[in-house]
Amino acid sequence: MSAYRKSSGYLEKASDILKENHRRFMESDGFQYFLFRQKWPSFAGELMARESYIAGASGEVLYVQVTNSVWLSQLTMLKAQILEKIHKDPFGARFTDIRFRIGPKQTKNHPRSTVDPVNRAIAKEKQRMSQPLNESEKQWIDQWVAGHVADERLGPVFEKLMTGSLKKRKGELAAGYHPCPGCGTLIPPERKVCQDCGRKISIARRNRIIALLKKHPHYGYEMTRQVIPSTYREYAEAHEFLETKLEQAIYDKVNGKENRRMLLALLIHKPMEEITEEEAREKLERLREKKW
Repeated sequence: MSAYRKSSGYLEKASDILKENHRRFMESDGFQYFLFRQKWPSFAGELMARESYIAGASGEVLYVQVTNSVWLSQLTMLKAQILEKIHKDPFGARFTDIRFRIGPKQTKNHPRSTVDPVNRAIAKEKQRMSQPLNESEKQWIDQWVAGHVADERLGPVFEKLMTGSLKKRKGELAAGYHPCPGCGTLIPPERKVCQDCGRKISIARRNRIIALLKKHPHYGYEMTRQVIPSTYREYAEAHEFLETKLEQAIYDKVNGKENRRMLLALLIHKPMEEITEEEAREKLERLREKKW
């Protein structure tokens, strides 16, 4: 694998570039300061380090946070000795003074990564799949496999699949899963319907909104949802669908006068009976139209 180097114009190994970037990072002040902060117990002693930590630095001054006044007094008395140890450190040699201040104890957060949510989901899935089966359930699986699977080589495969499926169902029920009222599929406690049924319900609701807007094209979202409880997204999709259909009808010269008035009512939320043919033609004069 190779990469282009701007300085020379020649291709070189990407591994060399990565090594160079890694070296620069390791030598950077930011990373060296990070390593320096980890050495505080060796400067102040393990006991003192439990109640204090390096909180920051500015120029030649190092700031140390201490949990209470007692420890602050102790560290102040040891300031010269601590500075002597710090000066022996390549990065710490730059500091000529330490200022102690009282503050909360350092909180150490565990490192997190982008895979944490995935790992949590996997752990929950494993927990659901670990539900034990009772003797009657195991017997039912054995009887089903014996009665439906003729090939003996496939018996263990079907038995494993059915065991896993039944364990998962038991685990989901134990976790509060409940049947979808539309299709019976088990769904999480926080959901009312499964995704498929929710999509079908949303489409049906959108179609009802389209029918309503055909009768009352001037209805906005607030007026529409008083008649048909819906989300704004469902209303917007229905509005856009009807708008496109009316534009196409006008373009095809199908009932142009009526469709112009309906389209204008849809766009400006003005009742059709208050829109004249002339007003609609004037305001929609730039709308595309067939010339034949």
